[in-house]
Amino acid sequence: MTSVEMIATRYLGSYSCLLREATTALSRKSFGPLRRNGFLFVIWCCSGLAGQACLALGASDVNALIREGRAFTPEQAQKATAELDRSPDDLSVRTRLLVYHWFKRRGSNYDMSQHRLHAMWIIRNRPDLEIAGYSYAGFYAVKAPDAHAEAKGLWLEHVSKETAKPVVLHNAAHFFRIFNPVVASELLERAVESDPTYTHALEDLGRLHLSKAIGLFGGIKSDIAQVAMSKFEAAFAQLTATERLRILPDLARAAYLAGDLTKAQRYGENLLEAAVHRPATLDHGVAVHHGNLVLGLVALTKGEVERAEEYLLKAGKTPGSPELDYAGPNVLLAQELLKRGRRKAVIEYLDNCRRFWKRGGGKLRKWIKIIEE
Repeated sequence: MTSVEMIATRYLGSYSCLLREATTALSRKSFGPLRRNGFLFVIWCCSGLAGQACLALGASDVNALIREGRAFTPEQAQKATAELDRSPDDLSVRTRLLVYHWFKRRGSNYDMSQHRLHAMWIIRNRPDLEIAGYSYAGFYAVKAPDAHAEAKGLWLEHVSKETAKPVVLHNAAHFFRIFNPVVASELLERAVESDPTYTHALEDLGRLHLSKAIGLFGGIKSDIAQVAMSKFEAAFAQLTATERLRILPDLARAAYLAGDLTKAQRYGENLLEAAVHRPATLDHGVAVHHGNLVLGLVALTKGEVERAEEYLLKAGKTPGSPELDYAGPNVLLAQELLKRGRRKAVIEYLDNCRRFWKRGGGKLRKWIKIIEE
C-alpha cells in the first residue's frame, strides 16, 4: 500500500454517524477539519438529537414551529415580539422567535441579545420543553462565553434537585453532551433510573457510547460498543415497529463493533426489510445505506471480500435522506476494503455518494484523487 493510500485509509476510517444539530457545533470546535497532504476530512461524531416527549407541545408541533421561525421575516419577528410582550407565556410564539434569532445570530454583526433573552427564559422557566434540549436554546462557549456560563448555571441548578424530572435531566444532558459528555452520560443515567421506560434517554446513552467506540484515528473499542448495544436494545424492546427504525442503524453498527456478528447480521437485514416496506419515506435512504454497510462489514469479517464490495456499492446507491445529505456517507466499510487494496470499488462508492452528498462533493473528489494516485 502506498503512503497516500495509507493516509486515505486512516482518514476514511473516521466513523460517519447520524448527525443532526451537533455536527455543526462539533465541526466548529475541537473536532474540526484535519488536513494532511491536501486531504480534508471533517470528523462527524454520533450524537443524534432525539425528540423527547414535550409536555406542552407535541414533537410535530415543535418541528412546525422551528420551520416557521426559521422562515420569519424581520416584520413577522417584530409582530411576534409585540405578541409576546402581551403574553409572555405563549410558548409557540417564543419558540418561533428563539429559532428566528438563533439563525440571525450567525451573522457577524447581529445583536445576539434577543436570542439570549428567549433561550434563558425557556431554560429558566420551562426546562421541560422539548425545544430546551435543542441547540437553539444553547450557546457556543467560544463565541458566547457569558451566555454559555449563564445557561450552564441554570441547568446545574435544575439538575441539582433530587426531584428533577427525567425530561429535564435529558434536556440538560443535551446541553452538556458536546463539551462535557461525562456529565451528559451521568444525567442520562439518572433519567433512566428515574424512569426505565424513558426510551429517548436510553437511545442517547447508546449514542454517547457509540461515539466513543471508535477512536479518533481508528481502533475499535468493543467493550464500549457492547455497552452502547445494551442501551439501544433496552430502548428497542419498548418501541413500536415504526419507532424501532429510528435506532436500527445505530443498533446494527453497535452490534458489529461489539463483535456480535449474529446480531449485526439480523439488524442489518431488518434495515433492508424496512427499506423495502417504506420506499416513499425519509427512513428509506438511511435503511438502504446503513443496512448494506453493516451487512458488508459482517461479510468482510467472514472473509467474503467480493460480497462485501457488492454491499458497499449498494449502500452508495441510496437515494439519500436529510441526515445523509447533510452529514455524508459512512466510510468504515470503504476503509476496510481500501486496506485490502480494493480501490476500484471504494472509488465507485465515493463517486456514487456524490449524488446525495452534494455539499461534500469537493471532499469526495479529493478523496478519490488521493486513492487514484
